[in-house]
Amino acid sequence: MKRQQIALDARRMARKRWEGIGHYVGALASRLPTLAPEMEFLLLTDHPLDTDKVPKGCKQVVLGQAYAEGSNQAKAYSPFWMNFLVPRFLVREGVSLFHGTNYAMPVVGRTACVVTVHDIAFVRVPKTFSLLHRSYLRSLVSLGVRRADHVVVGSRAARDDLIQMGGVDLGRLSVIHHGTDEGFSTCNDDSYLTHVRESFGLAPRYVLHVGVVEAKKNIETILRACAPLIQEHCVDEVVLAGRSGRGVESVRLLARQLNLERKVRFLGYVPQDDMRGLYTLASALVFPSWFEGFGLPVLEAMACGTPVVASNSSSLPEVVGDAALLFPPESSDALRVALSRVLSDAVLRSRLIANGFSRAREFSWDESARKHMNVYRRVLADINQ
Repeated sequence: MKRQQIALDARRMARKRWEGIGHYVGALASRLPTLAPEMEFLLLTDHPLDTDKVPKGCKQVVLGQAYAEGSNQAKAYSPFWMNFLVPRFLVREGVSLFHGTNYAMPVVGRTACVVTVHDIAFVRVPKTFSLLHRSYLRSLVSLGVRRADHVVVGSRAARDDLIQMGGVDLGRLSVIHHGTDEGFSTCNDDSYLTHVRESFGLAPRYVLHVGVVEAKKNIETILRACAPLIQEHCVDEVVLAGRSGRGVESVRLLARQLNLERKVRFLGYVPQDDMRGLYTLASALVFPSWFEGFGLPVLEAMACGTPVVASNSSSLPEVVGDAALLFPPESSDALRVALSRVLSDAVLRSRLIANGFSRAREFSWDESARKHMNVYRRVLADINQ
């Protein structure tokens, strides 16, 4: 008898450099087969996955044509891949359920579907998106949540936003938090830390931001807050770890205007093996986003023993609990004061670090995968009634 098959949109796993959604899909794929050994898990991609990225118990399925990451051809091809190639495959192979892990899922088809909506930043902070991109995302999410048998979000804040936007009711909506990767923890390996510091030429005291350098991340507020702290020799530099996105030029321009050209480091994408050291060596992680559906870097920093200062917007208060200092994202003065406290108050630093360790332990990829599996089983049970 053929086993039930569950297919995941694993295109983000096929990227050379994993970012947040790639880690999310990878974390699920590596755990789901153990939770449901009676099922077969298919990873649908448009690029071949490296052999070492295909978890045990999963089967890779490459559909269609591969285009260069981020190219116009790839962007135009994506809807065709999702709405033509994927449905044909699902029907042909008799797949029981499809999980659209990154907003998108087939608009039509008979296969049961679960979709993950990470956030609706295009509604909450529209100025950080182009009109075309904003319209595309609104259509994508609106169609997806209406078509899906179940919708997954990463936070209660994202759930509330989605309900307010309309098209989904609580009965078809589950909040499932992300987890922290086991690779993020305290590090006392001096040779490794020295290697990381020398590899990136890091100053002794730096404020760190992790994530795409783009408009919705509100990185300009970090620069405005840190300019006087650098001048007062409270901190040496600002380090930005993440690829450049829409809005990076305004960040570079502000750095020049504030005379911080040599004090703001654009590292680009940082390999996962070096991230633990980057967090550990930082004086603080600053996460001033206008909007986040979850905010994984704050948990990673906490797990590494790095104090966190984050904006009080969207999901971030829910994620950090009492383990970070919060500030309004529109106020560089409030961020400056919070950072100054973290950098100068040893008692506060110790409290934030201790609370951060405890908070990070509350978020587990094992638990996240278990809850996803429960959603799959519930959907399959409903359609088989």
